[in-house]
Amino acid sequence: TTYTVRGDERLGAALASSGRSTAGSGITRAIQVVFGNIEALVLAIVTLLAVMTVGSTTAALTRAVHTAKTEIGIRRATGATPQDIFIAVLADALKIGTAASLPALALGFGLVHWLLSIGELRVFGLSLDPVLSPEIITGAIGVGVGVAAVSALLAAIGTVRAAPATLLVDRNISVSKEGGDAK
Repeated sequence: TTYTVRGDERLGAALASSGRSTAGSGITRAIQVVFGNIEALVLAIVTLLAVMTVGSTTAALTRAVHTAKTEIGIRRATGATPQDIFIAVLADALKIGTAASLPALALGFGLVHWLLSIGELRVFGLSLDPVLSPEIITGAIGVGVGVAAVSALLAAIGTVRAAPATLLVDRNISVSKEGGDAK
C-alpha cells in the first residue's frame, strides 16, 4: 500500500517534529525529546543539589558547634544572650564560607576547562565554553557564603536554645541529683 500526502512546507515540518512544537535551539529540542520538559528536569536537579548541599554543610557545622558546646555554655553562663552566640557563629560562618568559596570557584572552573579540553563535556556534538564574568564570580561566592551562613545558623539553633548548665555537663560523668560527689 502506498500513501500520498499533499500539503505545503508546514506539513513536512510537522511530520519531522512528530507533532511536537518546541521553541529553542536544536540541543534544547533534542534534550526535550529524550528527557521531556527540560526546565522541570533542571529545576528538580538544582533543587536536589541545593537541599543536599545545605544538608551536608549543616551536618559538618553541627559537629563543629557540638564540639564547641562547652565554650558556648560558658559564654551563656557568663551573660551572653542567644543572639550574641548566633552573631558569633554567623561571623565564623561568613569567614569560613568566604575562605571556602574562592578556592572552590577556582577548582570548579579549572575542572570544567580541563574536561572541555579532553572532550568530555560534549552533548550531542556541542560544547559550551563557560565564561567567568564579575557577576558570576560575585554570585558564586555569595551563594557559597549564604549556604555556609544558613547551615551554621541551623546547626546552632539546638545548642543555643539549651540551658547553659546542660552545655557544661560532661555526659560521661554521672552527677548525683543531691549535689554530692559523682559516683
